[in-house]
Amino acid sequence: MTEAIRRSCRTLRPEPRKRIGTQLEAGRKQGWALYAWNVRTTERTGCRQVRTQIMRMALLASAAVAATTGVASASPSAGAGPASEIAAQLAAVPGGTQVSDNVIVWRGGNVVMSFPDPGQEYAPAGLGRNVRPDALRAAGAEWLNTAGPRDVHGCQSGEGIKDAYCFYTDRDFQGRRLQFFETCSDNAYNWGFEHKTSSWVATDIDKTIYTYDVVDVDQDDYLWREPENSQSSYVGDNVNDDMVSWMCGK
Repeated sequence: MTEAIRRSCRTLRPEPRKRIGTQLEAGRKQGWALYAWNVRTTERTGCRQVRTQIMRMALLASAAVAATTGVASASPSAGAGPASEIAAQLAAVPGGTQVSDNVIVWRGGNVVMSFPDPGQEYAPAGLGRNVRPDALRAAGAEWLNTAGPRDVHGCQSGEGIKDAYCFYTDRDFQGRRLQFFETCSDNAYNWGFEHKTSSWVATDIDKTIYTYDVVDVDQDDYLWREPENSQSSYVGDNVNDDMVSWMCGK
């Protein structure tokens, strides 16, 4: 950097013996003295400007490198999962507990939202990666860590775990999965899931679910019906992403 400043300063120096006007011989020495002072002043001022500019450029370059390094170090690690989506969901729906890289639970584990890893189409089965036993215990949801013999497109059920029903944001059971245990009716707005359901699974053996596109439901005017132990890979173009509420029926 010092050599760069030196080279740049040399370009600012005027010719060393430039005469100032057509002065008389008697005043020539005074003229050359004034000229020398101007040269030194110009050189010092110019070099300061050059040094300032070069230092500013160097600092900007260093800041850019530091910023790039900072972004890289702040980005999620391979085991961090869909961290930003989970953070947004926790902020939007209070009372939840993150119990793994992929899962949030509410209501003692009776409501579970599972997120696919970045670049993946399907949310993982069960609780996903890096389950946090302390968080499960604090949420009163340790029972969720029991692996049941049945897992229908990630929707848990079977021995040692309650039966459930699940909604998916994308067709073919892809995207986020919203799972309910021991819940007969609810509102999708409570979970940030309104107008998002494209497929579903019902592993519950004693509930039939009816879905609606309104909050105040008319039981006879439903979107689709979910019988016991059933599933649908796509709700259909006419009702896709329409669901906002549901309730149990016969």
